[in-house]
Amino acid sequence: MDLKSFEEELCQIVRSTVLKLEDEWDEMDLPKHQRETRRIAAYDGLSELGLSYVIPEDLPMLELDTYLKKKLSQLQDLKKKRLEELIELKGKDEMLCRYLGETPYQISRDLIPSEESLNMLKEHISEMEDEKVRRVETYQKLRIEVLHFVEQLEKPLEGETLLDIVCSVHPESSLTKNFLLDLRKLHNDLEFEVRELEAYSLEIREKITSLWNLLKISQEKRDSFLSTVPSHTYSCVKKMENQLIELKELRIQNMGKFIEELKLELQKCWEKCFVGDDQKKEFAYFNLDEISEEALEAYESEVLKWKKFYEKNIQIFETVEHLLSLFDTMQQLEERAKDPSRLFNTRGGALLQEEKERNKVKQELPHAQEQLILLCHKYSLENGLPFIIDGETVEDYLSRIWEYHDLQKEREKIERQSRTKPPITPKLAKGLTSKRVPQIVITPADSRKRCREVCDIDGKPSAKRIAKTPSGVHSGLQTPQKEFKTPITTRSVGKLKALSERNHFTPLQPRTNNLSHDESLQAPFSYKNFK
Repeated sequence: MDLKSFEEELCQIVRSTVLKLEDEWDEMDLPKHQRETRRIAAYDGLSELGLSYVIPEDLPMLELDTYLKKKLSQLQDLKKKRLEELIELKGKDEMLCRYLGETPYQISRDLIPSEESLNMLKEHISEMEDEKVRRVETYQKLRIEVLHFVEQLEKPLEGETLLDIVCSVHPESSLTKNFLLDLRKLHNDLEFEVRELEAYSLEIREKITSLWNLLKISQEKRDSFLSTVPSHTYSCVKKMENQLIELKELRIQNMGKFIEELKLELQKCWEKCFVGDDQKKEFAYFNLDEISEEALEAYESEVLKWKKFYEKNIQIFETVEHLLSLFDTMQQLEERAKDPSRLFNTRGGALLQEEKERNKVKQELPHAQEQLILLCHKYSLENGLPFIIDGETVEDYLSRIWEYHDLQKEREKIERQSRTKPPITPKLAKGLTSKRVPQIVITPADSRKRCREVCDIDGKPSAKRIAKTPSGVHSGLQTPQKEFKTPITTRSVGKLKALSERNHFTPLQPRTNNLSHDESLQAPFSYKNFK
């Protein structure tokens, strides 16, 4: 039903009601002034109470008069009751709104409220009571924290807001939004001061601990002092500042000793962070013998810088350590592969365990290299600079490790070949002397590709701290190929063991002039007379 239809229906109801009243008054033969009085009373009562006025039909005049008087008395009682309830609710609402700083519910005291208006006023009061409970809880929580901050900061009680907080658990004046905003601002300011004080206190404690370590202060003296500064209050911070001044004076008296200790500590930090020579040269005091307050502070600052750098990028350094550990394991396995005696000592599943380690390295080494490259790339994106390992980018660092590894294997190969070949005489090669050795050409190896791949395991050098390859042989490497081992014959184990024992106890004969040691071992001869 739209508004226009509702208005028309309402007007029709009012019109019909008025006509009925007029008919009743005509039957009662009421004079004009009485009709006007009753008309006004009826309209006022209906409008004030919001009730419909229904006149029973077919009632005698006396009964109708009695009914109307009774109805009038009921309406007057209802009016009185509603007015009393309105005054009570209105007073409660105004008190709550004044305490909370809110606007009271708008309702006139002169008009008699309808039942719906009273219900809406009650709902508004209920909302204000809930809001009061929430604000009181917020106030009490902030109050406890503010008092804790004041105690920790050891500040005097100043300001009206702070005094009100300390003196009352429940504020009697008001809990307005502005009051809570001021309280929250005070809370945030004090919290910021406390956090700054704690950070400063921890910084001083760290400096004191560092100086204690340098001065070799006993644990008993340390505990004795720490018991006097159990918290981060202003008084405790002041005591720590005085202690720091005393320790700095002792440090100056032992400056030379401390510089040497810091130099050793700095070397350890450089080793953990894989610092290259160029980066080390940036610290000018390291190669100077200067003993001064400036040098001491410079060493302390440099040590602290690299410690923070290590902690910030610990994931990268742990990955490098893991990679080098796998690389060393690979070289150990390559070294074992050169020992043929391991094929006969198979107790405890040694060969099986060796094969498991070999497969593990082949699987984890490429993954570790890839992970290291990704972490260094992420560092470059975040800082705008490449991550330097031992003075090189990660790609160059990995390439150098593999190049050095290949170079060592190539050198071993050349040494084996030089031992197995007969010595060159003037008859075999004219123009060559014993002092002149033919040059062996080595093809370059694709070591950069091997930064991401793991070759067959047979090599030697340690990768923890590999020196840079000399410039003359840096790029002349040959990718090592898998060596073919002499196939094991099908002789019985007993004969092999006997041969081993006989060779072990039989003294070696002097070498001939024409054969080297390796050539004598490889010379074909019969074992028929061997016992």
